Amino acid sequence: MSKITDQIDRILKKYEAAGSFSGGASKEAIRDGEKRLGVRFPEDYCHFLATCGAGNFGEWEIYGILPEDIPGIPNGIWATQYLRQRYSMPITYIAFAFDGAGGYFCIDTRESNNGLCPVVLWVMDGDGEQQPERAAESFESFFLLRLKEQIDKML
Repeated sequence: MSKITDQIDRILKKYEAAGSFSGGASKEAIRDGEKRLGVRFPEDYCHFLATCGAGNFGEWEIYGILPEDIPGIPNGIWATQYLRQRYSMPITYIAFAFDGAGGYFCIDTRESNNGLCPVVLWVMDGDGEQQPERAAESFESFFLLRLKEQIDKML
């Protein structure tokens, strides 16, 4: 894995008490999630799914794959399907977090750079138009930034 992923793993281990995760998802569960959403998950998100599954760190909730396919948050497969059906979220997006103000952080699988995809903030504006805004170059860089923000809040 990358240096960023190694740094994330060290932070999660050091601040283990600040996180509550469902446990890693199996390769089969990850492949099933990809099939159900019709997209290929980027490597860094697969690493998160395999090591953490889904859960929270501090006040931040991260959607992913749960041991049992329970509908609702933080089931990222369910959330993505719901947002696609109810709000016409693009089919190339994987929703993985709520921004607290009506938007969702999503992995945009249309673009891939060395197995990584950018993160966008997807918000439906008043006219029903989706206006994605790039939030990070990859899930891992976004995840690291959010972990650091949560640690700062704890200190």
